[in-house]
Amino acid sequence: MQKRKNRYRILLIVAGILLAGCLYLNTNYFIANKQWKHRDGESIGDWIEFDNTLYKVSGRTIYKNNIAAGKIVFCFGKMLIVKNITTGQTGNYINKTNF
Repeated sequence: MQKRKNRYRILLIVAGILLAGCLYLNTNYFIANKQWKHRDGESIGDWIEFDNTLYKVSGRTIYKNNIAAGKIVFCFGKMLIVKNITTGQTGNYINKTNF
């Protein structure tokens, strides 16, 4: 019985760590500190870099020249999925920042 409790505790800890990592990869802090290159699908720009004045991220929205251009769908760390606000189509971006 004690072994089973320990297994559940370990499983719960591992699941918590994975969830925390997934949540961190989808924060604006993580996304804004990376450089993203368009890979395929709909594009809101070929190269997205948030440290200049062209692109900004606020909430789940990406702004280009202070105009909403895309919505962040999900980030896997190396891949960012963005939905174009104008067309409603999604596009994929690859993280080009060295980890």
